[in-house]
Amino acid sequence: MSDRYAVILGAMKCGTTALYAALCQHPDIARPRDKEPNFLNDPAQYSAGLDQYRTLWDAADRPNQVLLEASTNYTKLPMNPTAAFNACNVDGDFRFVYVVRNPVDRIKSHYVHAIARGWFGHSIEHGVNPQAVFISNYRLQLMPYEAVFGRDRILVLTYAEICSDIRGTARRVCDFVGVNPFFEFRDPGPQNSATMHKASILQSFTADAGINGIHWERYLHRYGTLPDMVEALAIDHPRVGATIRELADQIERWTTPTADQAAAVLETLRPDLDLFTENWGVDPRTEEVLAPRGPHLVEAMGASLN
Repeated sequence: MSDRYAVILGAMKCGTTALYAALCQHPDIARPRDKEPNFLNDPAQYSAGLDQYRTLWDAADRPNQVLLEASTNYTKLPMNPTAAFNACNVDGDFRFVYVVRNPVDRIKSHYVHAIARGWFGHSIEHGVNPQAVFISNYRLQLMPYEAVFGRDRILVLTYAEICSDIRGTARRVCDFVGVNPFFEFRDPGPQNSATMHKASILQSFTADAGINGIHWERYLHRYGTLPDMVEALAIDHPRVGATIRELADQIERWTTPTADQAAAVLETLRPDLDLFTENWGVDPRTEEVLAPRGPHLVEAMGASLN
């Protein structure tokens, strides 16, 4: 079985699920039984022996397949501090992919997901959860991996790159992890989206308000954004349309940082974001790639043909 590993480390709510879904199409990349096994930061799993890590994958068809996973809990310091050091003690060759996003946008998406899942006990109106801020400190999160493995084992991408060109981004990852980058990827479409989670919250809110009989699956499949969904719901259910709009506005208040909160988050993170930008050539605040990373193989081949 292969001893080549590729780990999408995070950050949470930065398009990692879409990137994972695209990469899993590749015949030389093997997916685990669980997309986010969290083995390297879960004592209940790694206490049985780090040699058990490779059992997360079924036997690969070919010994040179890259074994992919996408546990974003691996970059949630200080809550989960062990993953980088445990990976160092696994017998194998690791490559890490890390995706960054505007920190405030990431925190908003984090809140949507967390409230939908019941992870946070209060809305953002009561203050920004420190965990959400820590996860947006991208320099802090990558420090253990840089210290243990070195920068050449880490590829930093942006959420904007995934949104604008998921196929090209997947090819860049393939080039980085050492599999054929010429594979023709399909766009996997929205994955783990904020709209889906907002719809889940709205469904809960409407049920609490005594509004029943809505066929949610139909609206989820038909409308790509919450405002479009809400307008359609209000038209189809006119007697409760105003209430549905009010509940949708409440979701925005519960999950959107105020201007003062956003400014405070950016100021808190500013020294680390500045150093991250200097060290990695990517500014998470603008999601701009400021330093050339060199063309991946597909781009280089295209240039040579012109």
